[in-house]
Order: sequence, then C-alpha cells, then structure tokens
Amino acid sequence: MKTGLLIVESDNLFRENMAQRMRLEGYEVTLSDQVSETKRLIKKRKIDVVLLSLVELKKKGLDILAMIKKQRPFVEVILINNSESMDLSIKGMKLGAFDDFFLPLDMTVLLARLEEATQRKLQRKKNKKPFMQRYEEMVIAISLAEGGATDLAHEYLNREKRDKTESV
Repeated sequence: MKTGLLIVESDNLFRENMAQRMRLEGYEVTLSDQVSETKRLIKKRKIDVVLLSLVELKKKGLDILAMIKKQRPFVEVILINNSESMDLSIKGMKLGAFDDFFLPLDMTVLLARLEEATQRKLQRKKNKKPFMQRYEEMVIAISLAEGGATDLAHEYLNREKRDKTESV
C-alpha cells in the first residue's frame, strides 16, 4: 500500500513540482494550499505524512500543525521553511513536528526522512493499544487490587511489557 502524503504549500509551482516528484517516488499525493482544505483532507483521506510549508503560511502553518497533531496524532509532519523564520521551525518542533527542512531542499535527505517518518508512524500506531482494550485491562487490575491482590494486579498490567522483552 502506498504511503499517503499530504503536501500543504501556498506556492502553486513549488507544490505541483513537489507533487510530481513524490508521485515518481511512489507516494500517493494529496495537495492543499489553505487551512480549511487541509482540515477537510486530514479528516477524510488516508494521510501518513504531511509536508507542511511555513514559508508563506507562517503562523497559520503552526495552527495547521497543531490541528493535525490533535486530530491525527500518529500522522508525522515535516516542515519546510526558510532560514529567516527559524523561530517558526522551533515552535513547530515543540508542537510535535517530525523534522524541518530549510530551502533549498536536499531531495535525497528529504526522501530518507519521509521514509523514516512513515516507518515511525506505522510503529507508533502498531504499539498503541485500542482504548477499550487498555480500559478493560485497567478495570481488571483495579478489581484485583481492590480484592487485595496488588502484586497480581501489578503483574497483570506489566505482562505485555515482559512478554515483549522475552521475545527479543
């Protein structure tokens, strides 16, 4: 299955050139140039990684980043910026961006980081238990603890962690 890549860029020519290159690299590319469109796409499309340009979007780009991380926390975001707005990149990294690149782009390095971001997203999603499963485990552990079996409750909650280390 192809990696879903969303490119958020205001500059039409840059956005189209980047999309063409990423399609050649095997990505399933979706494009956006504005905040409202990006919100809609994040909700509706299979997106694994976002290339988010801060060059023209500035603080609106950081708002987009925050929205993405809130709605789809496993989606990785790579920022594209210029050296004059380094403060935006720093804020973006604090908001959870995977990486940032300054123009002009080194495509070889960017492609490698896109692959790493994709792998990280898949690994994080794989390791995350569904909410109901975690809830059920907590209820069982609390019941055990309330019944006086605190050691058994602790052991129950840590069994998966132990199983993972034994299989390595």
